[in-house]
Amino acid sequence: YDHRHVIIGNDPLAPGAALNAALDGRNKITGFVKMDSASTGGIKVLSGGADGINSAAGLNEITNDLTLSSANTFLVNLTDQGTNTPVVTGVQVDGTADLGKAQLQVHDVDSTINYTALVGRQFTVINAGIGNVTTGFAANAQLTDASGNLVNNPALKLTTDSDTHSAWLNVLTDLSGAGNTRNQKAFGRYLDNLVAGGNITNPGLQSLI
Repeated sequence: YDHRHVIIGNDPLAPGAALNAALDGRNKITGFVKMDSASTGGIKVLSGGADGINSAAGLNEITNDLTLSSANTFLVNLTDQGTNTPVVTGVQVDGTADLGKAQLQVHDVDSTINYTALVGRQFTVINAGIGNVTTGFAANAQLTDASGNLVNNPALKLTTDSDTHSAWLNVLTDLSGAGNTRNQKAFGRYLDNLVAGGNITNPGLQSLI
């Protein structure tokens, strides 16, 4: 498929809605997906199961290559599987994934998730064979609410990273950026580093988030 917009899975807000007459509701795309680099089109991954990539209808899968550019967006849904267990949807790519520094956008489907429960978490959004991820997403991801509006949380920082076989979303803090004084920024930077290092249970950090 070579389209401006590709949709994988069913929209949980509007089941069966004809978001894309050709592709809506398909969890598996047989062939390659190459987005038009001259457009602002993108991919929407709307459904996912317990780990985000496996959905009720099967594996979210592109059986060949995925090629994006910096003009494109890759939208994934943030959902709650119960007991405050957040999941971010994703896709298995059987071929090469060239993400082209595309913008990763995280859509909070129902806006009920406590964002502090996300801090320190990492979510895989692209899974491919070893050596098959050639370029990652743009360094910073965006968070939108149920209405599609950008969420401005000065203490929350969403970043992306990748290796040769996967690409993922990191949910970090930006407490240093939320500080006003030099001391506040320095202490915030210390706590940000704790989160980045996986020390989410630090008492000083927990009291702030």
